Amino acid sequence: MSTLRRSRSLAVRGLIAAALLPLALAPADPAATADFGVARASYKISYGSYPIGQVDALLRLDGDDYTLSINGSTNWVTSVFFYKATASLQSRGVIQGTRILPAEYALGTNENGFQTDVQMSMKAGAIKALQASPELVEVPDRIPIHPGHRRDVVDPASALIVATDRPSTGTITDVCNRTIHVFDGWQRYDVRLAYRGIRTVHGMRSGSYSGDVVVCSARYVPVAGHRPDLPAVKDMAANERIEVWLAPVEGTPLMLPFRISVGIKGGDVVITAGELIVTATERQASVN
Repeated sequence: MSTLRRSRSLAVRGLIAAALLPLALAPADPAATADFGVARASYKISYGSYPIGQVDALLRLDGDDYTLSINGSTNWVTSVFFYKATASLQSRGVIQGTRILPAEYALGTNENGFQTDVQMSMKAGAIKALQASPELVEVPDRIPIHPGHRRDVVDPASALIVATDRPSTGTITDVCNRTIHVFDGWQRYDVRLAYRGIRTVHGMRSGSYSGDVVVCSARYVPVAGHRPDLPAVKDMAANERIEVWLAPVEGTPLMLPFRISVGIKGGDVVITAGELIVTATERQASVN
C-alpha cells in the first residue's frame, strides 16, 4: 500500500473512530441493561460550514448480550479531488459485570475504491482468530505486535459500550476519566479520555435536547503495529483538538453524544447529533 493511501486510510479510520468515540463513554448500570432494547443514533458530519457525511449507529441489548451495528459515509469535494469513503462495523458479545467481552467483530471500508476488511473473533478479552486485509507490510520501522498486545483489549465497535458498577446518578464527570485499550486488526492503541468541563446547550429545533452536557477531551496513543514516523500517525498522536460533548438521556443510565469536534489542518470536523433515541422494554426516552 502506498504511503499516501495508508495515510488516507489512517485518517478516515481516525475520523470515524472520533465520530463514534463518545458512545464509549455511555455509563450503563449492569443491573439495568436487561431493561433496554434498542439505542439508535444518527449524526451529521461537517467541515466548517460544509456537510460532508453521516454516521448511524444501532445498539441492541438482550439481557447481557449486545449487538452493535455502525455505518458511516463521507463525501468530500475540494478543488483538487473528490474523496468518498464508507465504513461498516459490526460487533457482538456479552456484558459481564463491568466488563465488555466481544465475541465477534467485522469491519469493511471503501475509500475511493480502496477496500479494507477485518474479521476477528475474541474470548475473555483476547483475540483468538484474525483476518485483516490488506496485510501490514513488513518494514523495519514498524512497532512490532507481541502476543500481549492482543490481550485485555476490545475491538473498535465494542469500545463504544462501557458498563460501570456505579449508579447512573453518580458523579457524572467520571465518565471522562478512563483509558480504552483497542485492537483494530492492524494496530493496538489506547484512547485516553479526560474531563474538560460542563457546558449548557440549547436545542436548535423544537423537541431537541437542551441542558447541561459533559465535555471530554480525547487523545489517540499508538502502542503497536504503527509506523511512528508517518505523518498521519504523528499528527493523530499529537492532536489535542478532539472534544466530545455528552448529553444525558433522562430516565436511563445512558449518556449519548451531542457534539464531537476533531481538529484537522485547515479547520475542524464537527459531528452533531440529529437524532438520539433509546427504546426501553418498560420506558422510553428520546432526544431529537
